[in-house]
Amino acid sequence: MTNEQPHIIKKKRHPLWRRLALQAIATGTALRAARGRIPATSDATRHTVLRKPEIGRPCILAAADDVYFGNFAIPLILSCALNAPETQIHIVLIRPSQQTLDRIEALANTLAPFRVSWSADESAIPDELAIKAIYYTSARFVFLPTLLDLCEDSVFCMDVDALVLKDIWPVYKAARGMSDIQLYARNERSASRRFMAGAIGVEPTTDGKLFSRALREALLSAFRLKPRYHVDQIQMNFLLQTLDRVHPIARSQVPVSLCDYEFYPNSAIWTAKGWAIKNSDQFQNALGSVMDGARARFGYQDKIDESA
Repeated sequence: MTNEQPHIIKKKRHPLWRRLALQAIATGTALRAARGRIPATSDATRHTVLRKPEIGRPCILAAADDVYFGNFAIPLILSCALNAPETQIHIVLIRPSQQTLDRIEALANTLAPFRVSWSADESAIPDELAIKAIYYTSARFVFLPTLLDLCEDSVFCMDVDALVLKDIWPVYKAARGMSDIQLYARNERSASRRFMAGAIGVEPTTDGKLFSRALREALLSAFRLKPRYHVDQIQMNFLLQTLDRVHPIARSQVPVSLCDYEFYPNSAIWTAKGWAIKNSDQFQNALGSVMDGARARFGYQDKIDESA
């Protein structure tokens, strides 16, 4: 891992005026979505798809800047190739350097036929925010509508600082039923914590796409308020509060196995929430096992290692 220190957000809540403004944005967005007034694409996004996903195959979606790509996206991709080879994964690279683009292309070629696809997000929004990580945590949801249209299959959005330990789709499909979206709902009073953004499944149905487009628009509008705390979970909550009244969308609960922060041995995904957990012996050992396994099975060597 690099020695770059993350920005720690100390005040983990929005002031009242901003919460009210975020709620108004989400409410208006939900009403427009219910009337079919959210466009399929947005002029506010700056995505370039550099390698397309395979059509008709479920896909995992995550996002990373250059630092998180090296520290977490590479192990996540390798864990998928090792433990869930029937899936595919798409990484949104946030303003990637040429080195990062070279690394992901070399990695994808090494793992073929396992499918790795990626896109570059060149949005200027991070520069407009006091804390760039507020955009980074939402970047996958900004790209989500595009990915649904590209692959026309289930998309599972997850945090990039995680490892896939086994095929997620049998667990996902058993819990999904006939729902259009899968969310991890929590019994929390805080509007920012009622839904956990670290694990969300969306189907390429009419209502699944409606939700993804509405969430994208609610987030893009929220960034104009220059928030100093994350907006993905709170906007999800406010959006669904209105949609539940005017255009209910069938949803189911994401199983704990797909967003395990406690690292149970039989889970499909381990997610490292917080830097203390990321740096813990248990997670670091799991990362090491993935890297060792990838070297043994695929002959994997990072492009940076090759040039050292």
